[in-house]
Amino acid sequence: MFTFPNMLSVAEALSQPSVMMGVALSMTLYLTFFFGALKTKFATTDKQISWLLTFMSSGGLTLASIPRFYRFWKSGWNIQSFQVDRTLDTLVLCYFVSYLILDLCLGSIYYKRQINILTGWIHHSVYTVITIYFLRYRLGGFFTTASILEMPTLIMALGSLRSCFRSDYLFAATFFAFRLVFHAFMIKTLKQNHHIRSLWIVAASIFPLHLFWFHGFIKQQMRKYRAYMEKRAAREQEQLKEQMVVSEPSTSASSSATSAAGRKEISRLRKFFANTKRLSFGSLTGAL
Repeated sequence: MFTFPNMLSVAEALSQPSVMMGVALSMTLYLTFFFGALKTKFATTDKQISWLLTFMSSGGLTLASIPRFYRFWKSGWNIQSFQVDRTLDTLVLCYFVSYLILDLCLGSIYYKRQINILTGWIHHSVYTVITIYFLRYRLGGFFTTASILEMPTLIMALGSLRSCFRSDYLFAATFFAFRLVFHAFMIKTLKQNHHIRSLWIVAASIFPLHLFWFHGFIKQQMRKYRAYMEKRAAREQEQLKEQMVVSEPSTSASSSATSAAGRKEISRLRKFFANTKRLSFGSLTGAL
């Protein structure tokens, strides 16, 4: 394990004034928003309630990351653009770890069924450890830049709270762009250029989880597509049956009309031949 002069112990990292202030402020914001949303009925179902903290977390992280990400891009993807760790970056780290803690605590009370082992307890616990790692190595600048990865989560959270804002295509596009392409690029860049040699390993260890989630999303979309096609086929068959039912009376009516016309024609011909016989008999009598 590599040791650097600026590396802090766990106790030193957590006892920083900016960390204690950041956690206290972040938890106050989260709790105010959460219980305010419950009181105003902004979220009513278990699913909506479970997305409240995630919506606030991903929204804050995405907004905080945009200036850092922009500078990183403008610098030609130079990692020196996020090497300086500012107090604001430390607050962003605290904002994230506060979410991880509160999501498990409040989730255990208000939305137990929405928290599973993998994406809940394991995910949040691992990311809490990673956040402490970032605090120890003063990697707040890197974390803030990388928080652009939360944009897909923000899109999903917004759609979960209000279905009218749901966009699976936008979610898929941002997830693929940031959590797969950009993340893979960052792994390569960190391995080649960052002085903390273990950082790229941390980034690489998270990447399979993103692949797993994206694979699950693709499978979900395929199931939805198959269900849609099955419903469409059933609807078309139902419409075809209705058309056949409608056409049957028309055919019967047409047949009845044809039969009536035929009977009328036969009656006319009978009268014609009867008159012809009478005419022929009268002519014959006159001749005699």
